[in-house]
Amino acid sequence: MAIKKSTIQSGRYGKSFIERVWNDRGSLDENEKRGFAQFFYINMCSHIEDVLMTIIEARLNSINTICEGHTRGIIPSIPWRVGNDEPQSTKPLFESMQHITSKIKQKISKSALSGLIDSYNEVFPDGFDKKLRCDLEALAALRNIFAHGRAIFVEFDTDGNATLEKNPLEEPTKRLKTAGIITEDITSLNYSDSLIPQFFSDEAMFYFYSVVKDAEMEIRNKNSFCPESSFLHISKLPELSL
Repeated sequence: MAIKKSTIQSGRYGKSFIERVWNDRGSLDENEKRGFAQFFYINMCSHIEDVLMTIIEARLNSINTICEGHTRGIIPSIPWRVGNDEPQSTKPLFESMQHITSKIKQKISKSALSGLIDSYNEVFPDGFDKKLRCDLEALAALRNIFAHGRAIFVEFDTDGNATLEKNPLEEPTKRLKTAGIITEDITSLNYSDSLIPQFFSDEAMFYFYSVVKDAEMEIRNKNSFCPESSFLHISKLPELSL
């Protein structure tokens, strides 16, 4: 049985590579730039997943420490009295809390970004707002396309207008339109110039980089509970600019 675990955050390597290539991206040809964009989205997504999983685990460990203290009698429990009955031990309540934290830990160990956001919003009272969640899930959609080698496709109605309903590009397109990066209505005549290249553009990459950076900053700013501050050892994103 293992009694000690040594951890190295693998994401730091990808972030170092991103910083180097971002600053030299002007030398890339179009195919190389698109390949870099794919790598970029995958690593942005893995970074925020790492941050979310680490802070959720830190909070669960804090809860579990309190529960173990009560169940072992290290921390005195407050007797539970109903009416004139004899005081009852609250140990079963803390055992249930330990069971809940264990189940959440099992769940997040297998969760992708959307599931981690759900767990974060369940564990922390002040979770992500709707806009930030939509932005992060749009990033996850791009990551899934590129990480799993899925085809990028667009379908059109009889009038030649693009229909992205149930398309993996639907949410990323909505977010980039809201941000003013995609500015045209997409048709069968302009999709190859006005839609597809936008996902590989500096502006789109920087938009989702900023989303991840804002999400991480929000998590760090809200985490004021000192015993959980060790999660700050995760290497931050590099400082990028357009």
